[in-house]
Amino acid sequence: MVALVKSHCCPLLEISLLPAEAKFREINTRTCIMHFPLPS
Repeated sequence: MVALVKSHCCPLLEISLLPAEAKFREINTRTCIMHFPLPS
């Protein structure tokens, strides 16, 4: 379920492969976590 939410919330995570989008990936991930806090 985590992968599904992660993929749905941050689709760019899997799409962005360029190093230039690496920073955007991190920001997108943090935003995803902020909106959908996953259990640690």
